Amino acid sequence: MVALAALTTLAYLAALATARVAPKDGAPAQSPAELAVAASLLLNAILGGAIYALGITNVLYRPVLGTTVAVVSLGLLALAKRRGLSPKDLARALRDVTILPFRAAWETAKSTSLMGLGFLFATGFLVVTAIAVYYAPNWRDWDCLWYHESMVGFTIQNHGFRVVELPTYLQKINGYQRFGEMTQLWFGIWAGRPLVEAPNLVFVPLLMGSVYLLAKRYSGDRVVSIAWAVAFLLVPGNARLLQSTMVDPHAAALFVTATFYASEKDLRPREAWLAIVALTMAVGTKTFLLIPGFVLAVLVLVRLIRHRKELGARTTGAIVGGGSALLVGMVAFTHLRNYLNFKNPVWPDLSVDVPKLGIHWVGTNVLFDDNLPTTQRVNANVAPGDLYDKIVAMPWTNTWGDHSWQIADYGPGVSWLVWPVGTLVALVLPLVVLRDLVWKRLRKKPIDEDRASRARLASMLALPTLVAFMASPALYIGRYHTAMVGLLFGLVAWVASHERTKRFAEGVPLMLQVTAIMMTLWTPAARRYWLMWDQVKSIVVTPYPERELAQRFGAGVHEPTGWAREREVHAGTRVGFDGMHFVSLLWNNRYSNEVYWLGNEADPLRKADELGIRWIYAGGGTALHGQVTSSPAWVAVGPLEAERFGTVYRRK
Repeated sequence: MVALAALTTLAYLAALATARVAPKDGAPAQSPAELAVAASLLLNAILGGAIYALGITNVLYRPVLGTTVAVVSLGLLALAKRRGLSPKDLARALRDVTILPFRAAWETAKSTSLMGLGFLFATGFLVVTAIAVYYAPNWRDWDCLWYHESMVGFTIQNHGFRVVELPTYLQKINGYQRFGEMTQLWFGIWAGRPLVEAPNLVFVPLLMGSVYLLAKRYSGDRVVSIAWAVAFLLVPGNARLLQSTMVDPHAAALFVTATFYASEKDLRPREAWLAIVALTMAVGTKTFLLIPGFVLAVLVLVRLIRHRKELGARTTGAIVGGGSALLVGMVAFTHLRNYLNFKNPVWPDLSVDVPKLGIHWVGTNVLFDDNLPTTQRVNANVAPGDLYDKIVAMPWTNTWGDHSWQIADYGPGVSWLVWPVGTLVALVLPLVVLRDLVWKRLRKKPIDEDRASRARLASMLALPTLVAFMASPALYIGRYHTAMVGLLFGLVAWVASHERTKRFAEGVPLMLQVTAIMMTLWTPAARRYWLMWDQVKSIVVTPYPERELAQRFGAGVHEPTGWAREREVHAGTRVGFDGMHFVSLLWNNRYSNEVYWLGNEADPLRKADELGIRWIYAGGGTALHGQVTSSPAWVAVGPLEAERFGTVYRRK
């Protein structure tokens, strides 16, 4: 824990120094909020970049990772000092970003606005979330225990990104983007399971700061912009996932930040590079962001080409070349790797068969087939009219099976106002830009250049959003679209900044805050995404590892078996399995043991003997289950999952 704190602090100081150093192009000094967002972004880049460099080369050992981050951080600090940043400047920058939340609280309080209630609620919510992240067991969500945390476990075990032999239903561990999980690995490799869920919370400054900066650009009002940022934090698709290994809030923070920098009025090298770095990490975190990310990348490229004279040919070429290498490299790492290993770049989710092009990519789902259940096809959308009826219905009254309950992740404020109004604005904006272009170029009529420029830049929020919605596999799943909701917040703030609509500037974010707070009253207990006060009081006095294993706090592991795991599964202990989804439960709380799939063997128990496996999980109906239950060399420990899906056995 001490090493984690020291190295993360050093990396943050390096990120802050890099963000604070004056660029050579004479760009204006950044505000404290801009500095906080840039530093948070660069911190993620330093940590994630080191993990990727070592993971790709399969030398991801804890001492090597710590040394790499320390050397890179010290190098960046030295470079910043060489470029004129004094220790006093760095200390002043650290002071500015540290007191920023308190300044925001003071600004909101002295405004005597009702928006202060939302700020107060969000502060309390973040405190409870921080307690949950450290004290509560890893969140018992299917995807978290299925593949998010399992990516962390296998990467630590293998010291890199080696392809793991796994059954088809676990191939997301091999085939999905992993930047979000590798950010989780930074905390997990040093502090174990208690802090593996930390990234969503650690990067809240990025999540809130990006929307604050977008709103501030248009409204010019700090308190209103703070209200927009608070409202975005409280969108259920963000709020309910902050204390989990789900990557949606992290991905949303990165993508909205990328769009903020990409749509700056003056696209200087600093803004261009920050946009590219943020976008690279975003598309490496969430598959869904690949298509809107491509749109945003093209828009940035167009802007760079348009401004090549101001930037200079050499600078423009360096940004385009370097940025392309980053983006293509991040995407290729996943999809070229998938093609080389599985003959399918979109492995494992999608089957594509185009005989004329010689494409026969075998995956688990087809793209379109309404005769199949949504679990066997990628496109799970419902009819537009039906979707609208469900979107505007009262929360929790509009579900219809499968994953439809996740429509609640939009929250009523987004569903009732931001989604329809923001989408309408997104549809109209490109037409406004086109009209200005036709009016100016073809009809040679004068236009308001300032208004036209604002519309063009706002359309950089609109186009990725529209494309994302059109390409969405399931529009009703709110968490897939939280990044687009952030861009819709920016578009609605842009509309509210106009003279005719200024009277709505404060009311809209206030309504979003109020409806988000109301969601805590409407959400049924089974879907509650926060600790109740009696749970908080109990969990903070419960010793470790009991609190990590206690089913009364929501642990995913069967409690007696969890205790046995922590007693018996030590560093280097080998655990085998077949017939299970929640693979992450097989690692101890330090991720120090090793996990192997035995289901691909004709004689799995013999393979277990060869590997020296001490613990076995055997799902019902598997060959391994038949062997281990009839062998006198193995004795049952108990069910592993809280739901008791399968049983663990130990070697006598």
